[in-house]
Amino acid sequence: MNLSYVYTLLAAADEQSDGIVKLRGAEADREVRLMAHAGLVEASFDDGTEGSFTCINRISSTGQMFLRTFRNHPIPEQTDDAGITPPSQRGGSRTRWLLPGKRRDRLK
Repeated sequence: MNLSYVYTLLAAADEQSDGIVKLRGAEADREVRLMAHAGLVEASFDDGTEGSFTCINRISSTGQMFLRTFRNHPIPEQTDDAGITPPSQRGGSRTRWLLPGKRRDRLK
């Protein structure tokens, strides 16, 4: 799950008066499916027919908590399955974020 993209989608839904956001594209569909599975949103999905789309119908209380948590705090950079940030994404930061349950350490 791309946490930055998830935050962007949740923020977009939160800004709508009815909370509904219509999305097209494979990446959006994949992320919204993961968000729904994680309990962040209630959604309907593109069924592959012409004109269909993926839609965030409502942000759950868990999704609202996600938004509040990261509203004023940056989301840590993405890591691969081994918990190592790819060099292309490291930028100027010297901190490496490891997967949940593992300790955070500094690169030397």
